[in-house]
Amino acid sequence: MEATRRPSRARRAVLVVSALVAAALALGAWAYSSPVGSSPDDDFHLASIWCAAGESDQCEAVARADERAVSMGLIGTPGCFAFNPEASGACTLEWTQRGDLSVTDRGNFAGTYPPLFYAAMSVFAGEDIQLSVIVMRLVSAGVFLALLAAAFALLPVRRRPMLLWGAAATIVPLGMFVIPSTNPSSWALASAAVTWIALLGWFETRGRRRFGLGALAILAVLIGAGARADAGLFAAIGVGVVVILKAERSRAFWRASLLPLAMIVIAGAFWFTSGQSEAASGGLGSGDGLSLADSIVLALSNTALVPGLWAGAIWGPLGWLDTAMPVAVVFLTVLVLGGLVFAGVAKRDLRKRLAVLLVVLALWFIPVYLLVRSEAYVGAQVQPRYILPLLMMLAALLLLDRDGHLAIGRLPLWVAAIALSAANAVALHTNMRRYTTGTDGTSIDLGKDLEWWWQGMPGPMAIWAIGSLAFLVALALTTLPAIYRSSGASSTVLDTAEHDSSAETTSGSDVSTVTSPPQASAASQT
Repeated sequence: MEATRRPSRARRAVLVVSALVAAALALGAWAYSSPVGSSPDDDFHLASIWCAAGESDQCEAVARADERAVSMGLIGTPGCFAFNPEASGACTLEWTQRGDLSVTDRGNFAGTYPPLFYAAMSVFAGEDIQLSVIVMRLVSAGVFLALLAAAFALLPVRRRPMLLWGAAATIVPLGMFVIPSTNPSSWALASAAVTWIALLGWFETRGRRRFGLGALAILAVLIGAGARADAGLFAAIGVGVVVILKAERSRAFWRASLLPLAMIVIAGAFWFTSGQSEAASGGLGSGDGLSLADSIVLALSNTALVPGLWAGAIWGPLGWLDTAMPVAVVFLTVLVLGGLVFAGVAKRDLRKRLAVLLVVLALWFIPVYLLVRSEAYVGAQVQPRYILPLLMMLAALLLLDRDGHLAIGRLPLWVAAIALSAANAVALHTNMRRYTTGTDGTSIDLGKDLEWWWQGMPGPMAIWAIGSLAFLVALALTTLPAIYRSSGASSTVLDTAEHDSSAETTSGSDVSTVTSPPQASAASQT
């Protein structure tokens, strides 16, 4: 295979910016695909956001410290359609105009969640609830894309496909719904996509790029753990993954290990200062306590059932777990993730296999432990979105190859891009249908018999078409080798092991760059 010509810096910049704009349009379409209150537990999160800024016309203090008097336009809106998929979002147009207050304990009034996400979103909280929510959703999407863009710019060239495809392979449809939302899980996903890969880059680079990646890793931990305490736990697991991949007996490694230590300290601080840490000891429910024998039976049952939780994290359901996805979405997303699994485990790399094992054990043990403590079975208490960050980490890890290649060829990537784009289009249409008319609507035209839509916006079919096409364009661009290459690259990163002069790997690591002449590298891939 003949090495491709190097793209000009200007052309590569155009490709990268185009992919970023397309991804923003795709996430933006999902931001507009559902009404106020459609994110999981949105009554809790909306109240928490508006009250995070202090007292206002929409949030007032009451006698009890763990309660607030909150506008019914915030806490009552989800109740008019949640758990009733045949009901459209039309009722929200009236509910969001309500200013009467009602006392509730559904909010982050006692520090159940870390405060950073709510404090940041409260900046955009205003009297117009619908406008405020849309701005918050777009800001959350922007946080996700900004972290990805920063990691892409700073990572060694050979690590960039792993970053983008690790996120893309697991983002449809649940991630596409949650990221542009008012749910703290949005920031947890953004953190999971970047934290451990930035830390891996920290161990593999030198100079200004290394310090940039270190700062990004710290920022990603702050964003994730500041939104959900369990995101800090996932960051600690990511630190363990990188240590497995890069550990060696050298002073340089131990000096570099000060950064992951700082990351664990930050994650631990958020964990132990938020009420979410109580779930680890008391569970998510309010059971009376099980005997040892009953706990063992429950643990064994959930151990067998927990893959169903993984499945839910891949293909939904969305909203308040009341928007089921069509079989086409299920088939296409499983096809892509299954292909990654088989491609990834085929590589004979002991360190990588140990790292994968760590993440898989976390995917199994954490939900089972929480379910046992909550005295519940899979399907209750622990929601699929809680473990989606770990699945995102696993997908990226499966793409890792010891000699710098992407652990999957270009043709399978194109198949994956087409499959994911089709799944995204179907999922977006299904989600929009559920809210524009309710699931009892049958027309392909989302504008027919319209019951709910955003005022002043193009029609739902236009938003669906833009979002679906933008997602396809974003994935198509990420399959082009030119988008990953630096001006000094000697060969195509998706075809060969590429030498990246800005990345000096730590000696002794099993996951390192193998530099070779372009001709020999290309021949090895044909």
